[in-house]
Amino acid sequence: TALLGVLAAGGAYAPLDDALPPARVAAVLSDARPAVVLATGATAGRIPDGPWQTVLLDSPGTWAELAALPAEFPDGAAPGPRDAAYVVHTSGSTGRPKGVVVEHRSLAQLAEHHRRALFDPARAATGRHRLRVALTASLSFDAAWDPVLWMLDGHELLVVDNDTRRDPAALVRAVREERVDVLETTPSHAAALLDAGLCAEGSPGHRPAVLALGGEDVPPGLWRRLREVPGLTVWNLYGPTEATVDTLYARLDRGDRPELGEPVAGTSCYVLDRLLRPAAPNTTGELYLAGASLARGYLGRPAETAARFVPDPFGPPGGRMYRTGDLVRRTADGRLEFRGRADGQVKVRGFRVEPGEIVTALEAQPGVRRAAVALRPVGSGAAHGTEQL
Repeated sequence: TALLGVLAAGGAYAPLDDALPPARVAAVLSDARPAVVLATGATAGRIPDGPWQTVLLDSPGTWAELAALPAEFPDGAAPGPRDAAYVVHTSGSTGRPKGVVVEHRSLAQLAEHHRRALFDPARAATGRHRLRVALTASLSFDAAWDPVLWMLDGHELLVVDNDTRRDPAALVRAVREERVDVLETTPSHAAALLDAGLCAEGSPGHRPAVLALGGEDVPPGLWRRLREVPGLTVWNLYGPTEATVDTLYARLDRGDRPELGEPVAGTSCYVLDRLLRPAAPNTTGELYLAGASLARGYLGRPAETAARFVPDPFGPPGGRMYRTGDLVRRTADGRLEFRGRADGQVKVRGFRVEPGEIVTALEAQPGVRRAAVALRPVGSGAAHGTEQL
């Protein structure tokens, strides 16, 4: 409710995960410099002192103050297309989280694309106008916007609590008991849900009709496994935070091996070599994204913004393109396949992690002169791509 209220009133929000360490909370607040921090009685103690006003949403005093205010927005409060909608902080190689500023126009464009490409086809496939969608991601993860967009299109949103979403067996039970039709998660989490019986043949109870994957590359084994589930429509959604959640999408039943798919409406993608020339088919190049989906840039970091949001030599004058750092291969038939990273950035359960940030934190500790960070598969989930630093 607070998130939607801020947006409707013409403000921009920066989400704070209450599970973050205190130093991370302080770093995000210092970077975002909010006017107001919205909290509850249970979380207010984790908000450090600063030049912001802290408002307790569950305080009787807050409700009384809100009830006394006029119901209409003041003149000029409605947001414009180029106004900031939100700031999501990602891992930074320098040891400081960096805030990505996304504008209303980019979010509105994504909502319109998904309505035509995902939501309306789901209605047609199920024969129902209103579906039940589960929100299983933290709101500090920009992928949480996809289920919220379903809600804004008229569907019912089920907000799953933290304990349930982190326990595959508990989440499968919730899907059945709450009759969830649409579920979005990371590929590694989806594999765990399948192992817990999400779509098991002959299993009693309700099964989802739509599954959307994002945040990580889909392993070939999981791609094949999901294609064989009858009655399940599966989408692979790709997109960095700097390009507003999703910029490429692919339906799993239209290809026999993992692919990133085609651009969402209003977005262009280029596969370029080191000299910014289009890479030849079947050769690996770096993926660049362009169009209205691009974020404004990094909050208060003009040098980093200029380094990653570079001039677009293929678009209109003044256009920009975002250097993703992802290596892809465009096949002869035009499909895009993920081939790794051009730098050291990694994904852990869908979250971007800069190893340099961890190195900086380690080397700041007494007695540590040099540090190195590596990614390795662990435990029984390694076959599904579960990894840890």
